[in-house]
Amino acid sequence: MENILDRLSIFMIAKELNNNKITNQANLSNGLLGNAFKVGKGLNSDSIEKILTAYPELNAEWFLTGKGEMMKNNQTMGSNNKQSPIIGHYSPVSDSFKEVIEPKESLGYQEIIKTYQEQTDRLISVIDKLVEKYGK
Repeated sequence: MENILDRLSIFMIAKELNNNKITNQANLSNGLLGNAFKVGKGLNSDSIEKILTAYPELNAEWFLTGKGEMMKNNQTMGSNNKQSPIIGHYSPVSDSFKEVIEPKESLGYQEIIKTYQEQTDRLISVIDKLVEKYGK
């Protein structure tokens, strides 16, 4: 069964976000998301409110319950808007692989690899749960 962290992972992948970007944009405590994903612990109401405020395009009902569409008003995600039945009718695949090859000034290769690995692990977990729920 999907939980709020699974849905946050889906949103992060769709919007090409990582823990650091959400932490900064939503003014969350450093390490809060990493720890929540690591231990599978949910988010408190203050953190949820900050995320929803920072990302007004995120549908609160979907984020909290999984019901409805991920995005309000059919807004698009990421740079690649191909239809997908799994993630809010949009594919999380993007052209952002350049970030892995060409590191940002503030992030080293190890941090970029770690971020992508965390996102990949979360996506695999969500896919496993969806397969378990809906079958192959």
